[in-house]
Amino acid sequence: MGLLDLLKHNKIKEVTILKDINLSNLEKLEELIEKVGDDQKEIVETQLKKEKAGLDGEKRVMYELKHLKEPCLIIHDLTLFDKNAEQSQIDFVVLTKNCAIVLESKSLQGNITINSDGEFTRQFVNNERKVYRKEGMYSPIRQNEIHVGVIKDFLSSNKIAKNYPIESLVVISNDKTIIDKKYATKAVKEAIVKFDQLDNNIYRLMQKHTDIDASDSKLLEIGNALVDNDVPRAVDYVQSLKLKLVDEEVYEETKKAQETGFIEADSKVIDESLMNALKEYRLKKARELHYQPYYVFNNALMEQIINTSPKTKEELLAIDGFGEKKYELFGEDILKIINPNFEEEKATEKTNNSNESKNANPIESALKYYRFNKAKELGYKPYYIFNNEEMNNIINLMPNTKEDLLKVNGFGAKKVEMYGDDIINIIKKFK
Repeated sequence: MGLLDLLKHNKIKEVTILKDINLSNLEKLEELIEKVGDDQKEIVETQLKKEKAGLDGEKRVMYELKHLKEPCLIIHDLTLFDKNAEQSQIDFVVLTKNCAIVLESKSLQGNITINSDGEFTRQFVNNERKVYRKEGMYSPIRQNEIHVGVIKDFLSSNKIAKNYPIESLVVISNDKTIIDKKYATKAVKEAIVKFDQLDNNIYRLMQKHTDIDASDSKLLEIGNALVDNDVPRAVDYVQSLKLKLVDEEVYEETKKAQETGFIEADSKVIDESLMNALKEYRLKKARELHYQPYYVFNNALMEQIINTSPKTKEELLAIDGFGEKKYELFGEDILKIINPNFEEEKATEKTNNSNESKNANPIESALKYYRFNKAKELGYKPYYIFNNEEMNNIINLMPNTKEDLLKVNGFGAKKVEMYGDDIINIIKKFK
């Protein structure tokens, strides 16, 4: 390397990441799972799973890029405005001394066939490798050509780079996807690659432009200009997924109480040993009756059972979705799982001709019944109304006023405003 080369290439000595993968959208979705009711939890989890799959693919691509042999600059997830003021989201830009390479990452399910006209068909196969569905798809090559054009226009209109070549590659980031390019043209075959072929293909594109030798300073100027003009995309999952959230003040009050250790995190609110016992019973009963397990009770119903902890038939029947027939088939078994002393208490109940079991607390039952119905009405998780620890404190305190209720740890002004009158009226019935 001569003195001129040393002067031109003394700033980028290895692969350098100007903008790395950002996990903020996943964090948003994980937070939203805590803010929606059980009826919408699956919607958020499905979106989270979809975005994780896409990011897993992009992580594979990034791994390969970080191990390129040639020094270069890498930008991930770049959003620029095109001439029509439309946002164009670009997965990766690789800046080398010979050319830029714009990468479109595709984590596709199924196998891809490309015909001689450049048309893409996706095929879905079962475990026996038989195709059960075919569908056409928009050409990712055309999609990436648009991205290349946006970057060219940006560099040209801002007078940053005049003759710097920009190439395109579509990268299939799912290692299970098979690409059939047998009938595709040479140009299409070269434009779409698997992620583990990136190093060779980026080097191949660099060799097309050996007459270009952009300095490190110029590459940094280009890279920094692109990153500086990146327009972060604000994804409004609440609107796009049509979510109904817990009141923000209630969420913050609950979160604050969690942070102090007073309210356990959601993963600990559900008694895991009880959940496992109910799941084991469900599977056993489903096999015995030749049912699908969800016919016994589904996960949402199981969570309601755990949260309300019914001690009697009446309390179990108060749960929406648990009728007389379900009680006849499974009710007493479930009550035995929840309360190991159920048989003994049931015998005592008959002896005393009482409607309440020996250890039943009528205030507790009333508060649990209210919590369950209020949570269902608002689409909240029950512990956002109050958790068992708060409920026990309410019972011990027996508040007469909202001011008294504010003394319960975990109850802030917003929760008292929303539930205070109801709770106090329940308490009054037992004084």
